[in-house]
Amino acid sequence: GYEPIGKIFEGENLISDPHKNPDIEMLARIAVLTSIAEVECSKKDNQWFLESGDPTEAALIVFGKKIGYEKNDLLKKYPQVLEVPFNLKTKHHTVINLIDGKKFLASSGSPEILLEKCEHIWADGAARKITDRDLANITETMREYANAGYRMIALSCDMSVPSNMSAEKLSNLTFVGLIAIIDSIRDE
Repeated sequence: GYEPIGKIFEGENLISDPHKNPDIEMLARIAVLTSIAEVECSKKDNQWFLESGDPTEAALIVFGKKIGYEKNDLLKKYPQVLEVPFNLKTKHHTVINLIDGKKFLASSGSPEILLEKCEHIWADGAARKITDRDLANITETMREYANAGYRMIALSCDMSVPSNMSAEKLSNLTFVGLIAIIDSIRDE
């Protein structure tokens, strides 16, 4: 559902206070900044529903709401200066926001596509060079969740955005994490 309650796990570990975890904070910030969905709570029956956007994007908003992030509040604090909507060619949704006067690029989308563009990984509150071992661990995690019926969304960022950035030429990204969502059966 779309109700922003529930537990947050990092692997099999329950995150009891996500605000004390800089990795979860960064993941949630990117999730909210890159989502265009809106979820609302009905005043009539107190049930949460998808107001606009698609369910995949709504999962990102709900994740952010679980730790108290509201899209409008983040946009007031971090104004958006560019948006490259998701499309089937690039398979990611990318935004650039101003954070403390500096451009911050946030991207969500296909793990396979975004991982190819990542040269760093966010861990323990900082970016470091991504290793073959990191990539193997990420790939294994993706496989395990896919086998359990989840769809994966990769989240990445760039804190030093080049002036000539384009959606097709994203590079030097920092892999921040994966969001696993239940992939419900779709009407085809």
